[in-house]
Amino acid sequence: MGFSSEIFLFLFLPISVIAYLIADRIGNMKGKNITLLVLSALFYLISGSKTFILFAALTVGVYMVGSLVHYAKKSEEGKNAGIWMALSVICLGLYLLAYKYMPFVNEKASALLEREITVANVIVPIGVSFFIFEAISYIVDIWRGDAEPGSFVEAALFLSLFPKLVSGPIVLWKDFCGEVKERSTKNADIAEGINRIIIGLAKKVIIADTLGAQLSVITGEMAGSVFDWQTIWLKGILYFFQIYFDFSGYSDIAIGLSRIFGFRFKENFNFPYLSTSVSDFWRRWHISLGSWFREYVYIPLGGNRRGNVYLNLFVVFLLTGIWHGNSLVFLVWGAYNGIFVVIDRLLGKVKAYKYVPSVIKWVFTVAIVYFGWILFMNPNMAGAIADFKKMFSFTIPDNIDVTWKYFMTKKSEIALMIASVGSLLGVIPLKAREKIKSLCAENAVCSIVQKAVYIVIFAAAIIFIVNSTYSPFLYFQF
Repeated sequence: MGFSSEIFLFLFLPISVIAYLIADRIGNMKGKNITLLVLSALFYLISGSKTFILFAALTVGVYMVGSLVHYAKKSEEGKNAGIWMALSVICLGLYLLAYKYMPFVNEKASALLEREITVANVIVPIGVSFFIFEAISYIVDIWRGDAEPGSFVEAALFLSLFPKLVSGPIVLWKDFCGEVKERSTKNADIAEGINRIIIGLAKKVIIADTLGAQLSVITGEMAGSVFDWQTIWLKGILYFFQIYFDFSGYSDIAIGLSRIFGFRFKENFNFPYLSTSVSDFWRRWHISLGSWFREYVYIPLGGNRRGNVYLNLFVVFLLTGIWHGNSLVFLVWGAYNGIFVVIDRLLGKVKAYKYVPSVIKWVFTVAIVYFGWILFMNPNMAGAIADFKKMFSFTIPDNIDVTWKYFMTKKSEIALMIASVGSLLGVIPLKAREKIKSLCAENAVCSIVQKAVYIVIFAAAIIFIVNSTYSPFLYFQF
């Protein structure tokens, strides 16, 4: 059940909000948490009923290990706490690797032995990649003393809260534990949450899905046609904006929903296509994933203070690639980003580099990210290599069937223009944006116009949903 599906928007979402607001008016925090936990369980049952028992068992297991680590820390010696923490993290990591790489192992073993080898695939709960990372956060934060363990309801809600269940953002237990114990929902929170949901929905169904549909047309036509090199560049541009507005849209909806329920999650995107270095890009793109890797991988490896900082950075990005998928292309994509992050760090030590105009740095960063998405969008390295060869062939075959102009429909042109402008709105300083927002809230006419605009955007999004087939968010696959 995706956030852009009719059953979610017109049935599950209204029921959830009404049920929670009733619990909120009663004013009992435990009641509010239980209400959200029941709603999250219902969301899971609708979305992935076959793995609900496993998901529940994993949740109970993480809660018990967290309690065990806490108890061990409080004992006289406290030595066993680290052992329990390490064992649990290793088990969780191995489970994630098994899920990611069992199909890959089956494929390679079958090819090597020249007969079909089928090792039973690991049973996979929905959103397992995000669940595992949050489970590790729960256990490690307790071991470090950054947070106390929660009650079973609190821990289960942390792991299963439905707005972030499937594709994040990845929330740390030390950030979540305070709000799960004490929070409130004001009218302003509800209004802000609804606005974020509308914007996220529009990003997904109006921009990302329009670009994705055209991308599918190109991919389909390529299977049996001769095409020009410009078409590959266009395919990359469509994906460049599709993945941003798809995942950014999901994050907006998740953050907006959570705001209605009283949670204030950190932003997951900060105009990443304005970055002037690859390092800057990763500070702006999927911020919660970067924060998790910094807290639980980069700093334990030594961070900036000990060991080889360049190796530490490279390892983090290699693991980021592995986290995204089991294909060699994801490993290469992770290494690709790691190399450029290391280069960024080295260039930072060159005095002359500081005088390079920001616009030049921006152009090079956008190009690096763009070529990275060419890797990322392909199911295997053979497809990625073929795309790169065609992109730089700069030749048009005599027997060409279609050119890039064939795929540039009026609808996709408008979507690309909106996407281009929307991705660059961050050039307006944050203080200026906040000032405009504040002035609009104080002005009655502006406030009415703003509400009308949101209504129009929501209506347009609904029209797009009704007139198109359901398209799941891209990050559901991770």
